Amino acid sequence: MSSKYSLEKISSTVSFIRENDPWGANPLMYLITGSMQNVLIDTGCGTGDLRSFVNEHLGECRRLTVINTHNHAEQTGANWRFSTTGKYGLAPEVNELCASSADPYYTKLEDTSFAWQVKTYKITKWLHHEEVVRLDSEREYELLALHTPGTIS
Repeated sequence: MSSKYSLEKISSTVSFIRENDPWGANPLMYLITGSMQNVLIDTGCGTGDLRSFVNEHLGECRRLTVINTHNHAEQTGANWRFSTTGKYGLAPEVNELCASSADPYYTKLEDTSFAWQVKTYKITKWLHHEEVVRLDSEREYELLALHTPGTIS
């Protein structure tokens, strides 16, 4: 197990992953398991090999969809491990790297006080408001994408 990440079960299908980063952001990512596919919500700061860590915990279903809640460096730092640009594209186990379609400037990186930069990645699917992400064929487990406004200070 990586010392950069720890995993804690919340329920039989939901776990959170905490990243122990040097900046003290300690972001939480959520791993949701289903029979048809798994979902990773956010990818943290990217200080470790999150992809290998997640693959260790996927279980029988190895398919994965990555969803970013928003475009801050502590939520998208390891996106490049799941989807790069150029000839390599998506990692073999990844269905999509998703983000909200509500913000046309999503991939524009903002200035940050963090001493690191997010590596280049490519969003492969834009989730629309109230779009459903199915985790199993029986439609027992589904995620609903809701676009909610944030605050600007």
